[in-house]
Amino acid sequence: MRKSLESIVLAMIMVFTLFSCAKKESLATAIPKDTSMVIKIDIKNLAKKSNYNFMNNSVIKGYVEMMKASLNDEQKKLLEEFVANPNSVGINILEDMFIFYGNNGDMGLVMSVNNSKKLYDNILTTDPNFKEMIKVDKGIYTLDLGRVSSIAWDNKRFVAHINYASMILGSSDIKVNTAEQYLHLKKDQSFYASDNYKKINDNKNDISIYYSAKQYFQFYNNILASSALSSEDSSDQELLDMIAQLSDAMSEVAYNMIGSCNFENGKIVCKTNMFFDTPEAEAKYNNLKLPNASLTGDLNKYVSSNGILYFAAHINGKDIVADISTLKADNLLNKLSEKLNINLRDILLAFDGDLIFGLNRVNTENDEKPIEFSLFAKVDSLKAKTLLDSLVLKDNKTIVKITPNNYSSNRFLFGLQNGVLYFTNDSTDYVNFGKGGIANTSIDKIKEQPLYLGGDLRILKDQLINQINIGNPKRVDLAKEALGLISTFETKQDDKLNGTFEINFTDTKTNSLEQIFKLIDKAINGIM
Repeated sequence: MRKSLESIVLAMIMVFTLFSCAKKESLATAIPKDTSMVIKIDIKNLAKKSNYNFMNNSVIKGYVEMMKASLNDEQKKLLEEFVANPNSVGINILEDMFIFYGNNGDMGLVMSVNNSKKLYDNILTTDPNFKEMIKVDKGIYTLDLGRVSSIAWDNKRFVAHINYASMILGSSDIKVNTAEQYLHLKKDQSFYASDNYKKINDNKNDISIYYSAKQYFQFYNNILASSALSSEDSSDQELLDMIAQLSDAMSEVAYNMIGSCNFENGKIVCKTNMFFDTPEAEAKYNNLKLPNASLTGDLNKYVSSNGILYFAAHINGKDIVADISTLKADNLLNKLSEKLNINLRDILLAFDGDLIFGLNRVNTENDEKPIEFSLFAKVDSLKAKTLLDSLVLKDNKTIVKITPNNYSSNRFLFGLQNGVLYFTNDSTDYVNFGKGGIANTSIDKIKEQPLYLGGDLRILKDQLINQINIGNPKRVDLAKEALGLISTFETKQDDKLNGTFEINFTDTKTNSLEQIFKLIDKAINGIM
């Protein structure tokens, strides 16, 4: 008897496990294996973190009540059930949702279904005319919305699909799938069969992203092969050929990326990890010189210490030109130079180290200088001087020479000094640069990183706060709260394959998504 009981319990556990696995795999089996991007969103967890009910907003509640006045009894009941439980319509809205981008221009949304017949009946309740449009065959419901879009669902999955490439280009020779075709994908043809699915499914994140450079550039090749982009104009066709060459060159170092984004108390944390399908692909990537470059931080002293935003990257022109040759894209560089009537190779070869851009001030009331910024780049002095001289010769009417290698033009100052090329409209940065710079320890952390993006929005708030004190008091308060929501943001690059981007909120104790929804709630009340 005991053994029989154990067998029954074991069988129940096995059945439960099988059904649990089937539910997990069902959405990914409606996504093609050769997709260029997949985004997985945990709606249930996001709803929990937002700690928000739209029906608690008096404005939205008022609109819903007004809507009820124009509905029949069945439609009212459907609306009330949806408000009480969004999953009641037949789709599990408060569960995982997948969005995918195919390499043929298809874009699709996949959600799980809890009652396919109920979903059908609810659609007919909203509009009986859909009965003539929705086809039902062997448990699959399809709704054709035109040549480029469709909807289909069965008892497990709901797929909404559109081919945005065909829609935008108006081309009839781009292969367009239907939503129903994705429901018929064999398991080994689906994204579920890929190791990449496991990478984004095993780690529980609010939002997970998979990206394939190889498939993305295949998408470009598919589009470029379309008759919609063919041109009788030789110059236009030449540009299209150049784009095709760029796509081919970049596909040589095809990589994949897994990203995640999580809403935490007082911050949003996004992570990226680059990886490769094969050792050969990774070896090709590692043979490039550019990914191995890292910031020295030598130019930090030239940018303002109280900047709103900083962007920095290490750019070695010789390495870039070498990588272009490795990717067999020399002809592309030559053609692009010819098209733009500039020598791109010489421009690239002039850069020899860090480049840093700083956004210092914003003043919406100043039409002549609404923003103040500076850019500094370490360069090869001889090559940079040659480029500067050629620029001055081309436009000697608006460019004014201040001192040798230093110029002004339309409120901008630019030139070359001590191996540093600069371009700025901030007179303070210009004066400090001439004096050799001022220590900026706030961004010393950028050293040894491949690139850096960061800043402090509290400075932006201080600069704009006096410019928004006019108008509707509700909207003024809303604008002030929006400006004060985020404090700082920055990248943290662990190495050339792994990085983190953090957005820090002023309120460090409350979940960041809850703070965003509180602001949205106030915006609805303030605007409507």
